[in-house]
Amino acid sequence: MSIKSLPKKVGNDLKADAIAVLHALNIASGGSLSLIKESIIKSYQGFLDAKFNNLIIDMTDNNV
Repeated sequence: MSIKSLPKKVGNDLKADAIAVLHALNIASGGSLSLIKESIIKSYQGFLDAKFNNLIIDMTDNNV
């Protein structure tokens, strides 16, 4: 393994470990972590949709 590829491998290993821990915690909590995650995703998507819609409105009103 080269020195250049080491940070990527370490990053990939940490990501895999984090995903495994998340899955274990989700199973232990009866799936409530998945529900919380989905709720956050939906809230953020709603925020992005509102920001985009406001941008379009501003552009049509020549406020940008």
